[in-house]
Amino acid sequence: MNRFAYRVYYEYNGWSHDDPFRSLKNPHQISEALRNFPNDLPRYLSDHDATVSHEPTKKDANSIIVVVITSLDETKSDEAMKRCLNSLDLFGEKT
Repeated sequence: MNRFAYRVYYEYNGWSHDDPFRSLKNPHQISEALRNFPNDLPRYLSDHDATVSHEPTKKDANSIIVVVITSLDETKSDEAMKRCLNSLDLFGEKT
C-alpha cells in the first residue's frame, strides 16, 4: 500500500477562464467543503480498499491535512485528488 499526504485548503484568487462564475466562499462554506472532502474523496479513488484520514492544520483554519492509504500509484492518486478538489472548489499540495 502507498501512503500520500496532502494539505487541502481554500483560496480565493478570483475567477478564471475555466471557471468564470467562481465566487468567494463565506467561512461556513469553506468549513463545509473541508469537512466534506475526506468523505467525498473515496468516490474518486478507484481503490475500494483505500483509507482516507484527516486532521486540522495548526496554523490555518482554512486547511486540513489528508492522508490517503491506497494501492493506487502516485499518478492515479493525484488525479483522484485533483478531481475531488475541483468538485469542492479547493486546492491541494503534497506534504
